[in-house]
Amino acid sequence: MRGWRSVDRKAEARETAQRHKSRALHVYQDDDGMVVVRGRLGPEAGAGLIQALTAARETLYQQRRAENAAPLADPSSETPTMAQQQADALALLAETSLHEGIEPGASGDRYQVVVHVDAPVLADPDQAGQSVLDD
Repeated sequence: MRGWRSVDRKAEARETAQRHKSRALHVYQDDDGMVVVRGRLGPEAGAGLIQALTAARETLYQQRRAENAAPLADPSSETPTMAQQQADALALLAETSLHEGIEPGASGDRYQVVVHVDAPVLADPDQAGQSVLDD
């Protein structure tokens, strides 16, 4: 659990609208030819991106591990930094989506949301309550 906070439905709706409004992604090619990516995603989209990057990093790790187990593997090759692994994972996601196509699937397949609510909060909309985010 990340934490608890009091729920004010109107304030929470405003926060959600503000987060949605402030989402952005900037992608441009720098002077040296490298592509720079900078952005802000909503919590759900961000969580999806983090999960996808984690899965892609694991795939690349397993590929490197298999290649290093080969008899002709170069023992002097350096392990990429976490930032390099993230960049490689993002590139793999881009290549995969271009090759395989983009099919997000049913929304129920993409996200699972667990909501814990006290019964009195459900019964009375003016009742103060709390929300919790489970990881």
